[in-house]
Formats: sequence, C-alpha cells, structure tokens
Amino acid sequence: MNQRYAFLQRYAFLLSVSIIAYRVTAQCTVGPSIWTGGKVPINVSAESADGSFYASAQGAWQNAPGKNFKNGTIFLLDGPPGIFGTINSKCNQIAWNDGAGSLWERPAPTRAYNATLSNIIARRDDTGEIMRVQDGCLQNFGGMYYLYGARYQCCPVSEQPACYSPCGWRNATFAVYSSPDLENWHLESENLLPISTDPDSPHSNTINAYFEPCVLYSKSADHYVLWFLLENTKAVAVSDTPIGPFESVSWNVGLNQGSDSYFWLDANDPDGNWYVKHNGPPPPGENRGAHYVSKLSPDLLSINSSSAAMMVPALPVPPAYQGDWPSCSEGGGLFSSGGKWFVMAAVCCCFCHNGANAFVWVADDPLGPYTLQEGSSSGLLGNVIPFNVSTGMYLTGAQQFSVAAIPRASGGEPIPMYIGQRFGSADDGLKCHDYQYFSPLTVNNGVVAEMSWVNEFTVEIPVVV
Repeated sequence: MNQRYAFLQRYAFLLSVSIIAYRVTAQCTVGPSIWTGGKVPINVSAESADGSFYASAQGAWQNAPGKNFKNGTIFLLDGPPGIFGTINSKCNQIAWNDGAGSLWERPAPTRAYNATLSNIIARRDDTGEIMRVQDGCLQNFGGMYYLYGARYQCCPVSEQPACYSPCGWRNATFAVYSSPDLENWHLESENLLPISTDPDSPHSNTINAYFEPCVLYSKSADHYVLWFLLENTKAVAVSDTPIGPFESVSWNVGLNQGSDSYFWLDANDPDGNWYVKHNGPPPPGENRGAHYVSKLSPDLLSINSSSAAMMVPALPVPPAYQGDWPSCSEGGGLFSSGGKWFVMAAVCCCFCHNGANAFVWVADDPLGPYTLQEGSSSGLLGNVIPFNVSTGMYLTGAQQFSVAAIPRASGGEPIPMYIGQRFGSADDGLKCHDYQYFSPLTVNNGVVAEMSWVNEFTVEIPVVV
C-alpha cells in the first residue's frame, strides 16, 4: 500500500511538471492567445479545466526561457524539474522560474471601435472642463491612451508680449489625461512632477520654464520615464506608473541645444528600443538648423548612438517664420511606416498664431542616413504642410507638433498621427484652452503625403473590453 501511494505521489509530481501550472483565486481564461515578451511571442494553448496550459514560442536560438531546438521551436516545458510559469491575479502576466525572472505579458482583449476626433470642437474631460494639455505626446500603455502635455496658465493671449512671456515661461505644470477610446477623457494628474511646484526648490516653476513632457515605458527596467524640456536642457524622471508622480533622476541628459524631443518605439524590434528626434548644434562650418535621431539606452534615461545631422534647406526661404533663418529650426516628429523611417521638423515659431511647416526626411534605418523628401506644391523643399497666402498661416495653424503611434484594430504597424499645437486658437482667448490639431499622416510609396485640413475624422482603434 505504501509502495503504491509512493508511486502515485511520484506520478502526480511528474504530471505537474509536464504542464505549466498556476493557481489563482479566480479562474483565468488563458488560451489560446498570443503573449509577448523577451525575444519572441509565446503561443499559449491547450488550457485544461483546472487552468493549466501548455506553451511554446517560435524562433530557434532566441533568448527565451526553456530549451532551444534546431527545428525552430522553443519549448518552455523542459521536464523535471521543468521551467514553469505562474500567472498573476490579473491574468495578464506570467513569471517564469528560468533563473532570469523572465516575464511574458498577454495583451488585453480588445474590440474594434470607430473613434471620432474633432479639430473644431474643444476637447473636454469627464467633468465637462476644457482639457488643459499642450505640446506633449499621446501614448498607449496596456490598452489605455494617455495624453501628456504642459498645463499652462489661463492668461489672456491679448495681454501677453512676444512668446507669451511670462505666461508661457512660468508656473506651468505637466498634466496627463487618460482615455479608453480617444473620445472620453479623465484628468489623472495636473502635476506629474511635484518638485516643480515646490517653492523652496531650485527647480520651482516660478523661476523655471517647463515644456514638452512625454512618458515612455522601459521593458528592461520596468519603469516609466518622463522626458521634458527645462529651458534648453532635457531632463528625465521616473515612476512605477504612467500617471506618476515622477521623481527626478537627471536635470541634464546631454541634449542641451534646442527645444524639441520627440519619440518613437520600434514596433518591429523585439528588444523594444526607443528613438528620439531632437535638434542640436550643426556640423562645423554650417549655420543651418540641424536635427538628429538618437537611440535611447534600455532604461530610457540617456542616449546611445546618434544619426548624422539633417540640415534644413536654406532656400527657398519659408514664407513665415520667427527667429533667424536658416539657423533656427525646431519642432517635429519621428515615426516609421512601411519599412521606412521619417523625421519631421519646422521653422521656428514661438507660440505663434501662424503655425509652422513640416520638412520631411526619410531613411531605411532609424539612425539613417536620411535624405530630404522631394516634392512640394508650395515650392518649399521637403515640406508637407501648405502655406495659405490669404490668411498668412500654415494650413494646420500649429507649431511644436509631434507624431503619435495609434494602434490599429486590425493589428500591424501603428497609424502615425500628427498632433499640432494651435497657439492663440482658443475660443475664449485663454492660452490654457488652445486647440490641438489631430490628423493621420498618409504615406504612399515611402513618401509622406501633403496634409490637408480636416474638421473631424474617424479612425478604427482597438479598445479594451
């Protein structure tokens, strides 16, 4: 009897390591599904009644938990003692006992949704207040959309001298709104960086100007990083959540010159590398505005390698600009589409009502080499935002624009969406209520199409169910 009991115990043990098992309070629906993490996606299937499941990942000789086989399949089950995973209580993450603490994440289940975005009706949050968020970025973390931006004072534009000083240069904070569908918004925080409102701090916003916040997620460090502009210095802060609060790490990451930093995640890179487009000093002997793309470190707190300079064309002279031309150039964005990488930049325009153009460079690799896109109906080389002579404005009336990655409901690479800041556009004349202009960018045969004004548009996106 004892021998039989011992045999059953051993059989039960072997059975337990022949499947990847977990125990949670609530039953999870695990598979079939595609989970992502590490170097390759994992296919979860054959879920049993007790919630156990089998898993495998395609792609031989990859850095993934388990045993590599030459036939191209990595089995995460490797026999006694076995490599197994434990699923968390939210049913969206598996922690593997592979010695490296590998984590695999399951995307939230979604459905297709047609989101309608307007450029002629002020965006409001769930309390009915006009959203106070400008010159930042739009991100998607875990199926939720987050709109980051500077929260300027509600001062009348008519009372401000050039560059809206002091309204635009002091007392601004960083805000973030969340939305499940790009239509309904909730204010998560009006002060992402609390040290900026500490009156006893040398970084107080009463003596410093804060601009252009953007939050990124580092897979390797498992933290969120807030990049922002402090005067002419780029700084970084970190948090465990996308809504902060964020704590300062560095007040100078080395990108000292210029006023812009715009980011893009390489969706085709399993390591999840981020890139930043920024302006900087021109090469020796040049006086034209120079722009660069740099690869961020895995923890997203510094930069690694950089591209060669992209120089704005000196001629023909743009029809409207501020600052010295061609030495002053700013704003823009960075995105990839159809196997190509695109950089956008513009003339200088300090909170101006005229808006700015958009020069476009294109490359096969995020670090270049980049070449200026040809063709423009306005005759301005590489430009995709027309100028309206009768109004004295560029078509979007926007400046300090960026490009957001909007997930597609059908999957595949994200939709690049232009987001421009329409300074001086508020219906009530208050700077804090200025509009943002949203519009998808169209890429045809490796060329960014010239933009046109749209009152509103609909885009099919995935929303979490």
